[in-house]
Amino acid sequence: MKYNANFAFNAVAAATRLHYASQLDEHRVNIKRAFRMKNEGKEEFARRLIWEQKVADIVEHNLLADMGLHKFR
Repeated sequence: MKYNANFAFNAVAAATRLHYASQLDEHRVNIKRAFRMKNEGKEEFARRLIWEQKVADIVEHNLLADMGLHKFR
């Protein structure tokens, strides 16, 4: 079961994006340094994709807030 879940995650991640958003590289390095993160390999890949999605969600939320669709930024 663990193999199937891992395979499914990797397949979806590969299908949606084969590389990281390079414009976020410096920010990711700073965060890893600040929180002393030592992720490598598959774990780093998974955490990076999750982190990038969270950044995208925050940017979208802030844009909607600027348009007046949220009461706070």
